[in-house]
Amino acid sequence: MANTYSKLYAHFVFTPSLRSPLITPVIKDVLEKYMTGIVQQLGQKMLAIYCNKDHCHMLVGLTTTMSSENLMREVKSNSSRFLNQ
Repeated sequence: MANTYSKLYAHFVFTPSLRSPLITPVIKDVLEKYMTGIVQQLGQKMLAIYCNKDHCHMLVGLTTTMSSENLMREVKSNSSRFLNQ
């Protein structure tokens, strides 16, 4: 199957621990840009992102090079580390 093509879109929603309202307007834009950079560095395509005060939405175009589980593990751990610093 030399001409195989696949495209997968995934909508991720995730929250801080206990759904705490930790995402303030001051850090919202910086956090969205940081998470977009993580997704792009991993070879995926960020189609849309929005962070509310207590949760984030991401629409990502996934390739076959990475599972959605591994992508979210990287995004959540790196963005959490970024915010804690």
